[in-house]
Amino acid sequence: MTAPSRLDRFGVDMRRLPGVVGLAHFTFALQRQEEVLVRVRGDGRHRVAAAQTLHAVEDGHAPSSPASSPVVAAPWDGSDGMEFLVAVYKKYDRPMAWCRTRVAAHEFALSAVPAWSRGNTGAHAKRPVSNWDYPLRLPAVERWPSDSSVNVGDVLCDLATAVLSPPPANPLRVDYAALPPASSDPKAHLAHLMAVAALLAVLSSATPTDDVMADVGRLHEMYALALERLPEGMRGA
Repeated sequence: MTAPSRLDRFGVDMRRLPGVVGLAHFTFALQRQEEVLVRVRGDGRHRVAAAQTLHAVEDGHAPSSPASSPVVAAPWDGSDGMEFLVAVYKKYDRPMAWCRTRVAAHEFALSAVPAWSRGNTGAHAKRPVSNWDYPLRLPAVERWPSDSSVNVGDVLCDLATAVLSPPPANPLRVDYAALPPASSDPKAHLAHLMAVAALLAVLSSATPTDDVMADVGRLHEMYALALERLPEGMRGA
């Protein structure tokens, strides 16, 4: 049996995102098997700039779901936020992200990056038909070939840092009030337990900054307490 590749493991973590609630700057929606829509949100301290420059790669790395294609995921009102398509296509051999929020004031700074040509030959060399189908130059994506520690959390942090002003010190900040609360009702309590577990899984695989590890520790305590309070007959659910 072939061991999963780095891209396969990244894809497993990425596909967990649509089940995650409680990250203050993000919501998620599944687009297709290889694609997730990542919605970066502002708050009272961090806003999305009305006009900004998005750095992209001028090369044949169009997504399988171009900007002109219908959105499979549930619609989003886009209030104080930006939407991105994050995908793991084997033909490109790295995770990539494309902007999906069309704002006329946003400009694209396109540049050729030779290192991105790997895996992009022959039938794969499909040139984007619009700026919205050029992949973004994110630090985590550019480190991918040489840095085996790159994870889903790194890509999320890069997206938040790129569009929020001022950039948040902790892009993966947890909004505990957004989690379903613990409850005396077994089904509601199970929803709380599953939400804590999903958030814990994402943060446990992220780069272990002090802020992230503090949240991981708190979530572990919440999970243990929630599991203890779950009716015994539901613990295999």
